Amino acid sequence: MDSFQWRPALLAGGGAATKPPTLGVGSPRSPIRQVWPVEAASLGVIAGLAAVPRTRRFARRACEDWGIGGDPLDALQLIVTELATNAVMHSGSPTYTLILTRTGDAVWVEVIDCGRWREEVDRCERTADGGRGWRLVRELAQRAGVERAADGTCAWAEVFT
Repeated sequence: MDSFQWRPALLAGGGAATKPPTLGVGSPRSPIRQVWPVEAASLGVIAGLAAVPRTRRFARRACEDWGIGGDPLDALQLIVTELATNAVMHSGSPTYTLILTRTGDAVWVEVIDCGRWREEVDRCERTADGGRGWRLVRELAQRAGVERAADGTCAWAEVFT
């Protein structure tokens, strides 16, 4: 069963209680630990290809609620789709969590799973059917990366709005 949670604006004290202790906003390894969220939304999902469109719709709804549209919204939807698909296809995790954090003029996308990635998603042959998604994420985002820990993986991206 999927679950979702809207987190209210101004999370005083930083960090988010819904995240694993070693990954995500507010963790020691987070690339955005110094930025306090203005607004945030999260969605817990049972992994499967059918969950990816639901994740994308959730992200679109959150961004529209925040007044984000046009090219930034298109980029965010594509990034969410790619990161969620990678979690489903490569991590082996039974679930993943999407976390969107709006920080003024940017939205941070994080997809956190508890699996061990089976292959390097950044490499693909020119004639391969897939494998270009991570390159696309890096092109659309201002910054993007992957943080690995013993208890899972956090793929993240920052998009200016």
